[in-house]
Amino acid sequence: MTDMTVEDSAADRLESALSGRIDPSSVDAIATLAHQVPAPELTRLVHTSTPLQSAVLFRVLDKDRALTVFENLTPGYQAELVQNLREPEVADIVEGLDPDDRAELFGELPANVARRLMSGLDAEEREMTTAVLGYPKSAIGRYMSPEVLSLPR
Repeated sequence: MTDMTVEDSAADRLESALSGRIDPSSVDAIATLAHQVPAPELTRLVHTSTPLQSAVLFRVLDKDRALTVFENLTPGYQAELVQNLREPEVADIVEGLDPDDRAELFGELPANVARRLMSGLDAEEREMTTAVLGYPKSAIGRYMSPEVLSLPR
């Protein structure tokens, strides 16, 4: 059996577990299967599952994998997922995004949700995100990150 077959098999089992009845006992099985599935396949499953299934799948991922999956979703699906997750989970995700990605996500969310998430950012992240949001949606500044790297001479 090749690695791809094992991954496909785990993805199929995960998809099957998500489509079944989700209760506390099935969440452990979903978590175990999710750790065996590569991030691109997890992104596909989050994208194609129902909102409840996507939220459950996303909750069982560790922070780094969750961020990778989240960044690979379109802004529309990111917004939908944010609305289905609990606020502490969302805060961790939003904090991990680059300011330009954060601005794009905020543009997809209802204004009150975006404001609440913005207020949860630390001062530096809030300032960078506000700078990006200050540009019109069609401006190149809206797609550029204000983060810069400075090196000593």
